[in-house]
Amino acid sequence: MENLPKVKVLGLNLGASSVSVVQIELLKDTEKPRIVKNSVQLHEGNPKDTLLSVLNNYDLASFDKIAATGRKFIKFVNLSTIPEPQAVEYAYQFVKPDGISSPAVVSAGGETFMVYTLDHSGRISNVLTGNKCASGTGEFFLQQLRRMKVSLKEA
Repeated sequence: MENLPKVKVLGLNLGASSVSVVQIELLKDTEKPRIVKNSVQLHEGNPKDTLLSVLNNYDLASFDKIAATGRKFIKFVNLSTIPEPQAVEYAYQFVKPDGISSPAVVSAGGETFMVYTLDHSGRISNVLTGNKCASGTGEFFLQQLRRMKVSLKEA
């Protein structure tokens, strides 16, 4: 089994408040990927530098495939992209435990909270979402203060 060809994939999510990365490896003749490494880095209003810093931890030429999702900051990369709902449907088939079906998948990000309801085959049948903002978390306010170089420390 050790001589079977492996596919190395790097997945990026460029979110409103963080950059998430997952490195997976799979054998070409199996369906379940193996997570090798994953991380989430808050970008604190500087997504481009955070993305570059995160990517410095990887040998990009060693990957067979690189995929990205996250519409807000996707302009920083020159990669093929897919929308989040499509990524959810695709990933669900790999991460769900065998013999178990879930009625929904939750996506909780810095800007949104969404619930993707699923049909019997794991396809999205409905999307429920709340307010399209940080919903009172203060993240937007903190990002603006950092951009203006205003300290949060008492003078």
